[in-house]
Amino acid sequence: MSEPKIPEAYSIEFEDIIDAEKAYELYWDGEISDKRAFECKNENCEALITCANIDKERVLMKKKPYFLLVGEHTCTPVSKIEENKVLVSDEHAESRKYIDDGNDILLTIEERKEKENREKQIKTADIDNADRKRKKKSESSSKGKRYSEYKTIAPIVSKYLNYSDNNLLHTKKIITNSEKILYGDFFVELDGYNCDYFINDSRIYFGDGVVKRAPKDPNEYIVEFNNVNFRGLVRRPSIYIGSSLLDDKSRKINWSKKLKLYSENDIEIKVFVYGKLKLKEKLYYEEDKKTIKNKYYSINIFLDKNDLRFWDIREVE
Repeated sequence: MSEPKIPEAYSIEFEDIIDAEKAYELYWDGEISDKRAFECKNENCEALITCANIDKERVLMKKKPYFLLVGEHTCTPVSKIEENKVLVSDEHAESRKYIDDGNDILLTIEERKEKENREKQIKTADIDNADRKRKKKSESSSKGKRYSEYKTIAPIVSKYLNYSDNNLLHTKKIITNSEKILYGDFFVELDGYNCDYFINDSRIYFGDGVVKRAPKDPNEYIVEFNNVNFRGLVRRPSIYIGSSLLDDKSRKINWSKKLKLYSENDIEIKVFVYGKLKLKEKLYYEEDKKTIKNKYYSINIFLDKNDLRFWDIREVE
């Protein structure tokens, strides 16, 4: 029988219990650096755990990130029943989970900054690492379940693709901006989308895209999506990625290099953007400069808060 899943583990570097997708986000955001710096989430147990695949780009993965036990448990592990030491079912492991994956939280910029400041205060307090670890681990057994919190959309996109494959889009939910919404409603596919009515709130828009260099600056890029419909017209939504966005060195993903590669080669990509669709109207006048001769409508996607953490690209297999 294959080993049961390890749904969550304690991150020694991040000092909290997290799931594998959160570990992947933290690694590529530069907040953790060692895929082996994890251990059993249970109190009084320091069995070592590795988070496989977090050091690989998505396109190079054959399996999504997952936890793997490499040490020996000193607690009664979830993977065994104490009486006969046999492996338990995934259902039993699910019932022992601390993190509830029925809902995921996508933090806003403001929530993210507030959380980061709070974490800094906790880590600079006069409490040693061992005490902090004991407190976090005890919470997993004494407190009720909590939700995973994400600062980027990359893990949200991965979960969406997984839920789509497993028919869970109308079961699992996202919480963001004080709104709880089904995954199936939070993601909007642009291919053939009817834009006669625009959604006021931010959503994750996605579709097949083509990367082009901006005509005025070769270091900036335009991503054009496939056709959408607007009042009987066919339009191609686009998003502009300026150089100021690409100068962020805090993350390990080199978007400048990636976009250059995509613009120079015929690589099929699927682009995910958290933001809003906006309609732009351009008027053309007769020679009298008063009479409208024609109208042209373009549709653009505006990245939420102009932050590349709210965008993701997957290569089409």
